[in-house]
Amino acid sequence: MLRYIPKPEDLAPVPLSKGRITAYSAIGLAVLGVVTALGALGFVPGRYFSNTSFVSVSGLLAVAIVAHRYSLSHIGDVLDGLSIPMLTSLIGGAAIVIAACFSRGFADDSLARYDAALGFTFPEFAAWLRAHPGLQSAANHIYLAFAPEALLLPFALALLKFRPQFQTFCIAWAMQFVIGVPIFLFYPAVGSFVHFGVPVQNITGFEPLFTTVMGPTIKALQNGTIRDFSQAVGGLITMPSFHASGGVLFLCAGWRLPLVRVPLAALNVLLIGTALTTGAHYLVDVIVGVAMGFACLAIAVRLRELARV
Repeated sequence: MLRYIPKPEDLAPVPLSKGRITAYSAIGLAVLGVVTALGALGFVPGRYFSNTSFVSVSGLLAVAIVAHRYSLSHIGDVLDGLSIPMLTSLIGGAAIVIAACFSRGFADDSLARYDAALGFTFPEFAAWLRAHPGLQSAANHIYLAFAPEALLLPFALALLKFRPQFQTFCIAWAMQFVIGVPIFLFYPAVGSFVHFGVPVQNITGFEPLFTTVMGPTIKALQNGTIRDFSQAVGGLITMPSFHASGGVLFLCAGWRLPLVRVPLAALNVLLIGTALTTGAHYLVDVIVGVAMGFACLAIAVRLRELARV
């Protein structure tokens, strides 16, 4: 075991790579940008960015930077895997709240028309779900796999030294917010089941939080009633579906892990499909989400090539 302990002479400072400097700088600028925007809108950013999660994750990233600076690359990569996706999600969550404040009205009528043009109607789909309660129960559990995957997959890639795939995942994960949040700005929605008056609790056995608070929360952010993060619940985006785009990213990232490649692929194909069963999304949301996932991956690959991380 002693051979894994670095000697003092091995810990001489080394310059960070250009790509790594760019990535860390982008995170810092993103934090500065959302803090400035939140302050201008009347929020108290400190209440969000001083919470335990943000401070802990930022601390992990700081240690990661030090590790890379002193040639402890694998330790730095593992800490990056624990911190960067989570930190990006926290910044993205703040950006979603900002976008909701600037959005106007709800776009459910337009989204429902897009679905109808594709030959898909949610009242019929809801009736089918009601006839298959076991399927709905299974879908609810699969839907909840999103958060654990977002935490564990990048960590596994970093731990197992799949550095190019890990870096591609992190860039693509951030690009979801860069692309998805502006789309949400123009397509805020209350969700398919709420829009069509479908009694969600009769299908799922319980009424998800978004069915009662997502629409009112967006409306309150629009009119300035809510300026407290504790009242701005997460999961405000209907269009595009981040579960669909995330499913694409998870599937591609997990493909590099031979032992779990097939189960993860199956899980994430199902995860994409469960975006419809929760009643939060329209079919067009899922289609755009899948397209966004592949677009984010393509952009990430290109950015890595340019940065030569």
